[in-house]
Amino acid sequence: EPLNSDDDQSIIDTNEPFDVDNVIVCQYEKIHRVKNRWKLILKSGIMNIDGKDKLFNRAAGDAEW
Repeated sequence: EPLNSDDDQSIIDTNEPFDVDNVIVCQYEKIHRVKNRWKLILKSGIMNIDGKDKLFNRAAGDAEW
């Protein structure tokens, strides 16, 4: 049976904001993980931290979880 619009999943409301305080949207250049430690190299992005928008060309960071 051919595919048609009846196969589509229900539409999610994309106008609803994320339920988070801080957001980073970017591309990644490299991500390295050892156990629960992550090393990140990000590029070409925007972040909203504590209500302030920041643009960046390249960023590096460490995370643990």
